[in-house]
Amino acid sequence: MTVDEENLRDTAPFEIPFDTIEAMVDLMVVVARSDGKIDQDEAVALVALINTLNRSVLDRQVTQSIVQKSSERLRRDGARKTLERVGQTLAYLGKLKDALGLGLDVARSGGKMTELEWTSLVLAGRSGNLPAEEIRAIIGDCPPK
Repeated sequence: MTVDEENLRDTAPFEIPFDTIEAMVDLMVVVARSDGKIDQDEAVALVALINTLNRSVLDRQVTQSIVQKSSERLRRDGARKTLERVGQTLAYLGKLKDALGLGLDVARSGGKMTELEWTSLVLAGRSGNLPAEEIRAIIGDCPPK
């Protein structure tokens, strides 16, 4: 890496408000649970992505607690209401596109994304008023059945 390239790197710490992290985790959990329960690959992806958002390595119990609380909100509110809330919140905070990318990572963690996972991401994007072409640019087309 050249000195010029080194100067272009952004290594400054960043602050992500808790409500942003919570909404991003909620989106990832909805995607992971959309085709049943959270499988091993999705669980590994969730831990890695939550730690990335937090910029640290959390204790396994802390990560499990974060996912459990998100799952409880999902059970309480249902998938559609959760996706609407998440899409609107993340759009307001300017983090919806980032969150869709994280959700896509979770959806692809087990190999191929399912139609239900794709639909969950689309619903979140549309709830945040993202145009269809922007959503498609981030998550791609609907996977074949």
